[in-house]
Amino acid sequence: MHRRAFTLTELLTVISIIALLLAMALGALTAVRSADHVVTSQHHMRQIAQWMDGWSAARNDIVLPASFDTRDEEGTDAGVVGGRRYFAYNGDEQDWLDTNIPWQPASGDAHANLLSQGTWADILWVEAGVGEQLRLEPPSMFMPDGSTYYADTTYSQPGRWLYEEDPADRRNPLRSTAANSFHYPRELTDGSTTIAQPAFFGVNTPPMGMPLPFGAGAWEKDLPGFFAANNFFEGRSMRDRTGSAADPNLDPRWSLAQIKAPNRSMYLVDSFAGETIGGAPDEEDYRDTTEMAFITGTKRGFESPQQVDFRYDGQALMLMLDGSIQKHTPWDSLEGLQGAVPEGPMDDSTPAQGRGVRVTNLHKRAPW
Repeated sequence: MHRRAFTLTELLTVISIIALLLAMALGALTAVRSADHVVTSQHHMRQIAQWMDGWSAARNDIVLPASFDTRDEEGTDAGVVGGRRYFAYNGDEQDWLDTNIPWQPASGDAHANLLSQGTWADILWVEAGVGEQLRLEPPSMFMPDGSTYYADTTYSQPGRWLYEEDPADRRNPLRSTAANSFHYPRELTDGSTTIAQPAFFGVNTPPMGMPLPFGAGAWEKDLPGFFAANNFFEGRSMRDRTGSAADPNLDPRWSLAQIKAPNRSMYLVDSFAGETIGGAPDEEDYRDTTEMAFITGTKRGFESPQQVDFRYDGQALMLMLDGSIQKHTPWDSLEGLQGAVPEGPMDDSTPAQGRGVRVTNLHKRAPW
């Protein structure tokens, strides 16, 4: 019996159909994964909101600060939130390092060594007992000089070392389950990628490769993404930030009663740069710094100050101060998010209507 062979055209047609079906299946799988990341990250934000409420309720409704520095209140020893985090073993004893930047030699200056400093995430990590529940075992960290260091997970949330050993680890509820889309800064002026290899941390001040606010921006592309706190809630005094004894040492705090519209006031947003975003209200360049951090649309193009990460199919999540969560697609500049800016440096067109999200001057009736 004669059997007719497939023609070339028929073979190509079958191959094309198979390729199309595979593409559709992969697309569906990608969509499912993206949806799963959104749902899980929203769950993380809801959990964060509950922990924030508990923290505030125990402290006369003070809003959880975006960052802190307790050197002048609690000292620099291990055993306090953000205290000494890295140690080496001397026999069975732990020798705590004099710095929280283990790849750089200790400078002798607690401020430069980041001792007793941290962010909202470190506070909640300890307050909610997240580290105790996860029972993380920090891996050995091998230094260039041949020494071996370890990271404490009791008084500070883990850094990138947790994910470098296992990039698939998504247990930390204080970060997004979706990955950082970029290193930071995202691009150079010519549009080229800023960083090809993230392994080199450098010795800059603030250190390169460390998340904001204590470093120059995170080099953590493909690792679990950051939730960045609105730096309107900066919790460090001016002296804490500058290290100058001539500056005021009062740590700023805001109460919930001082915030005009909690349901529209942003506390957290997806970011690839670190754990805080924008400027602090007592800084001279507060408005400009915050505006540039929130450039995301067509106005972005120079050495990019953009920090918001649209990691869920072009959308970013925001946690409002009342615990509600919003999803947003990119906007052009901050006035496109908040509304029009009277004589604003970024407003070169007709006044923007905005989306009703408030980022700056949350204690005032108008965000500008």
